[in-house]
Amino acid sequence: MTPKLWYLKRINIFEDLPESVLNELARIAREETVPRHTAIYLPDEPSTDIYILKEGRVKLYRLSNDGRELTLAILRPGEIFGELALVDDGPRQSVAQALDDVYVYAIKKPEFERVLRRHHDLALRISRLLAFRLRTIESRVEELLFRTVPERLANQLLHLAQEFGQLTPQGQVVGISLSHRELAALIGSTRETTTLVLNQFRRRGLILVDGQRIVIPDPAALSKVA
Repeated sequence: MTPKLWYLKRINIFEDLPESVLNELARIAREETVPRHTAIYLPDEPSTDIYILKEGRVKLYRLSNDGRELTLAILRPGEIFGELALVDDGPRQSVAQALDDVYVYAIKKPEFERVLRRHHDLALRISRLLAFRLRTIESRVEELLFRTVPERLANQLLHLAQEFGQLTPQGQVVGISLSHRELAALIGSTRETTTLVLNQFRRRGLILVDGQRIVIPDPAALSKVA
């Protein structure tokens, strides 16, 4: 078994697919290395590839006309992105940026489409992924419209702690290093307001801050704000 095939077998969306399908995906996927802080794709670029994240983390975000950033997701290994190319022939609308030195498998859109036409089970799984991503975006819009900045920040810190954190004697560490500007982009706020709310949380004992490391001593207490 090749390393590429071994890895694909362990991705949730490909789990239990026939060996023939996995072999076909492994054959058409090419491995690419993307240095930290480098864009994998940008708005208005052609949607030519679908990506599978092998190592590192990738941030997906949108830019407003005045240059403000809204983070849509932070992806972990095993996740697929750029999949909207399968249902939309238009150019990219978001930015995919490597947060670390990233390794991805890239598959050309026409080749992926040929696999989907032959294997309906995989096509159904991709459809469900698209539906999940749409629901996630709808939830993000609802949160931005109807929740306050403290509520959004508390909810985001709890989410990051669950996704990337680790438990220590001090509490739950948010195991991803983000600047105040990056946190603001996650919750649709400004850096200044986000810093103000973080300081309020710190004074109330809801979080501990050590540089860019945030610790949540009592997640239940913070969840009362979310």
